[in-house]
Amino acid sequence: MRRVMGWRRYALHSLVTAAVVGVTADARADWNTYQANPAHTGYVSGVYDFSGATRLWNTAVATTPLTGLAVGDNTVFASNQASFTSNSSFRALDQTTGSILWSKAFGTNNDTTSAPGYANGIVYVQNDGHSTIAGNFLNAYNARTGATIFNAPYQAQWETYLNPTPYGGNVYVGGGYYGGMYSFNATTGQQNWFGTVPQYDGWTPAVDGKYAYAYTGSGSTSPVQGVFTVLNLATGTTAARVVDPVYDWTGYTMNSAVVLGTNNDAFTINGGRLVSWDTRLDATHTPHIAWSLTGGFSGQPTLANGNLYVIANGALDVLDEKTGNTLWTWQPPSGLLTGPMIATDNLLFASTSTTTYAVDLGTHSTDWSYGVSGPLAFSDRTLYVGGNDGVVYAFGAGSIGAVPEPSPLVLTALVIGGLFLRRRCAR
Repeated sequence: MRRVMGWRRYALHSLVTAAVVGVTADARADWNTYQANPAHTGYVSGVYDFSGATRLWNTAVATTPLTGLAVGDNTVFASNQASFTSNSSFRALDQTTGSILWSKAFGTNNDTTSAPGYANGIVYVQNDGHSTIAGNFLNAYNARTGATIFNAPYQAQWETYLNPTPYGGNVYVGGGYYGGMYSFNATTGQQNWFGTVPQYDGWTPAVDGKYAYAYTGSGSTSPVQGVFTVLNLATGTTAARVVDPVYDWTGYTMNSAVVLGTNNDAFTINGGRLVSWDTRLDATHTPHIAWSLTGGFSGQPTLANGNLYVIANGALDVLDEKTGNTLWTWQPPSGLLTGPMIATDNLLFASTSTTTYAVDLGTHSTDWSYGVSGPLAFSDRTLYVGGNDGVVYAFGAGSIGAVPEPSPLVLTALVIGGLFLRRRCAR
């Protein structure tokens, strides 16, 4: 009798699970910084149906390409590049309607503006002027109103960095007259520390509970090598500095950030080469290169559920996080992949220079595409594209991985099943 009851309880549990769970619940997390989070993985949990995705709104915010996005407090934040005819600027849009809530402009045409970062009702953006008039500041504004919370000065020389990285009540950014990294209090703007990093821009710190990480070139002295820098999160002192002798110098802008994994690992791409770093730092371990692959890799790695999503010769390669072994590949219908990608539990969002795609991770086929391209963000079931045309686009999933209400038919089946089990128990 116990075996029979055990089986029937399992059957009823399976029926309930199939009826009310359906798919994984979707995530409503903010898109805080470059590639979603302080680890810069580009991962957003949840299962989404994008095959019937529709354009919810689009708002023109600039006449030059957008450099990055952040999403939080029901607001989408976007920065654009400066030009000789217009200043760099920064705008906040209502997440539901796309209407512009407020905007900021910074100084002269020589100024540059970073992409935004968001945390706890505050949005952060760096502007770099390299002058006593314009100056260099980490600016903090109320997310919904644009009211200034602080303007914290720092040193720089016309650099443009990726999104500030908020973490644990502080904000971490690149800076320094000859390179470096800063930690600022996220509420007051008080500088906590300044740490040593070679002078490159186009990056932002990756952060975990103990350390802040950067990967850059070594400087201007030949031969230029790669440098994987680990700074103590509390003090900014150098905890480890690992030299990568295989480095392809193409200038002083990185256009990428370190990606932190879940197995004491981190990932970087430079010169067609993907590197997995062992980040263990204790009495018996020192950070070092765990493995590397050369195969036309470019751009920014994305990491989700033990899989690395990387661009290889313009196509998508999906690799095992631990070994680097290739699991599968995908080729865009036309053009070459560019820019960072986003992974959910069932989709990968990727772009060419003209088109954004949603790729099904199960079938490895294209679920959806739209003819716009630029920096991506995903939050509250919605994909945002910061267009190269200066327009922010919002696309909503046709259905999401939320838990649906059971239908009357399912409820009837559950009641009958329960009665059936009670009668069997009575026997």
